[in-house]
Amino acid sequence: MATLKPESALLSRHRQSVAPSSSESAMQSDAARKIARALESDLALLSEAETQSHQRSVGDTNDGARESESDPERSELPAFPRLAWRGIFAQYRDEMRKCSEASDVYNFLTIWVAAGNALGRRISFRYGMPLFTNVYGIAFGASGDFKTSACRRGSEITERAGLRVVRGIGSGEGIAAGLGEEPTLYFLEEFTSLLRPGKWEGSTLLPTLTEIFDCPERYEREYRKNPIVLNRPVCSILAATTEAWFWRDVRENDFEGGFGNRFVYLTGPRNPPVSLPGVPNLQFAIDALHELKDVREQEARLDAKAQRIWEAFYLYWRKEHFAPLEGAATKRIPAYVLKLAMTYSCLERTLPEIQAEQLIAAMQVGRYAARCAQHLIGARFSGANALRELEKRILAVVARSPRLTTSKRDLYRALARHYQNSEQFNRVFESMVRAGSLYVQLSNHRRAYVSSEPFD
Repeated sequence: MATLKPESALLSRHRQSVAPSSSESAMQSDAARKIARALESDLALLSEAETQSHQRSVGDTNDGARESESDPERSELPAFPRLAWRGIFAQYRDEMRKCSEASDVYNFLTIWVAAGNALGRRISFRYGMPLFTNVYGIAFGASGDFKTSACRRGSEITERAGLRVVRGIGSGEGIAAGLGEEPTLYFLEEFTSLLRPGKWEGSTLLPTLTEIFDCPERYEREYRKNPIVLNRPVCSILAATTEAWFWRDVRENDFEGGFGNRFVYLTGPRNPPVSLPGVPNLQFAIDALHELKDVREQEARLDAKAQRIWEAFYLYWRKEHFAPLEGAATKRIPAYVLKLAMTYSCLERTLPEIQAEQLIAAMQVGRYAARCAQHLIGARFSGANALRELEKRILAVVARSPRLTTSKRDLYRALARHYQNSEQFNRVFESMVRAGSLYVQLSNHRRAYVSSEPFD
């Protein structure tokens, strides 16, 4: 599993990328040293800004205890970056802490998706193609940790700001009804409710959601029964799920095929108990969404300092080595960094420029989101959910084998990346034999053959 390093690592990586070789001219060497010194100065300023933000942040003295004690299962994740709590994000967090035990991270995702959705197609960034601020976001965590109620707030403030909200998605044709240039927020109390109908044979749902993520000028598909035609579609998704439910319906090819990697996945520690929760006053957030939906169309750009930092970050990111599924799940993290940086710039009224401080905050959130994706992928191999998944894979391998028979050794090798160790594999295998799902026969050479049908 790749380990993502702090932004200070960008400097050393960048120095290596610009370090002159012995064959370079003196002019090239001098230019390389100037770039490295400029980046070093930029990162020093940003480090100082982060320290000041840490000192000013409300209740920061208790954040360490909040993150390490309230949810032991999340202790392997780093702390959510303090620099991310800018302006309305910090205000929203503080207001929600008064009335909910939901993780601050869920509340961050909620206001981010709501704000990015409100901007629709109004702000774009040149990234090979126009990149917009819409977000497909999933809050995942333990059952009963208030993630759904946190996300529900996002749908409520979006509606109160006069924007379209759709609860649940039934089909690709259903998406076409009412979706256009004005943004739509799809709210799903359980993310996997989207996957089940989406995997019906002939379903248009997942292909449609995958392809409109980039907000094309026109989306058109000639389906036999109900063709879909959308002009300048733009939408966001805000959903919640548990790890067990997620892996019950999600498969690896959902990431590799493109739909799963359209999402940003976030989780975090539960907040302390609130014995008498009040009703939050979120009018400030509603007013902010009102303003965002009236921003004039324009193209955002990085200021000079932000551009140098982005170039170093991107080179660093491309050199990171992820496991195949982690690489697929985090493929769009750089794009989401830019989406969040654009949203910061709109809320802080620095458009058309994205400032270095806004970019570095978004980079830190992107790094945290990558760790969350790794955590979610790691959950495949934990608990009863992973064991059920392994059972299905064992039966699938046997079913594809000639005469429904294979050797235990070949089975073990074929599924090597789907279990933690031999103990876990053998525990599942033996339980399937006891349950009559598998049958075993030993050859004269003591080799174990496996079938889903009884041997003669």
